[in-house]
Amino acid sequence: MHGYEIEQAIRERHIRKWAPIGTSSIYSGLERLEKKGFAQSQLDASQGLPARRVFMITKNGESLLREGAKDFLRRGEYIYQDFSIGMVAYPYLDQTEILTLVKERTQQIKDMLADAETHRPGSGDDVPEHGVWLWKHTYALLDAELRWLESFTAFLEDKQGSQ
Repeated sequence: MHGYEIEQAIRERHIRKWAPIGTSSIYSGLERLEKKGFAQSQLDASQGLPARRVFMITKNGESLLREGAKDFLRRGEYIYQDFSIGMVAYPYLDQTEILTLVKERTQQIKDMLADAETHRPGSGDDVPEHGVWLWKHTYALLDAELRWLESFTAFLEDKQGSQ
């Protein structure tokens, strides 16, 4: 694949919804992979188009990919979010303001879930099995956060009502 094809695949598969990948990082990443022997490239001047550099994964690259993927799949991890940093300041914030901010975040998560629904893999889609499960994982995380936010909102509203 050449860099532009990778960019198209990232856009078509909505990968930027869960992985922050910049266009320039695609090209610099491909160059780094090639320098380290994990990819190789050749110029392709076919179809009357300007020559493009086409990259292929090497055996060492396949090995690195397999080992990295296995490590990511086996390793549990905490999910670090800016929200958690904001919660550290909870005792220093006005309760009414916190409630307003949490409601804003709740709406954002609802919007993100609605957006995810529009990209739900369907039976007629050409989405590989792992793509379907990746979508389900992302959706489940958003849904869990929404449920937690709704519970936290109810707590804050009860607390305000009792004061």
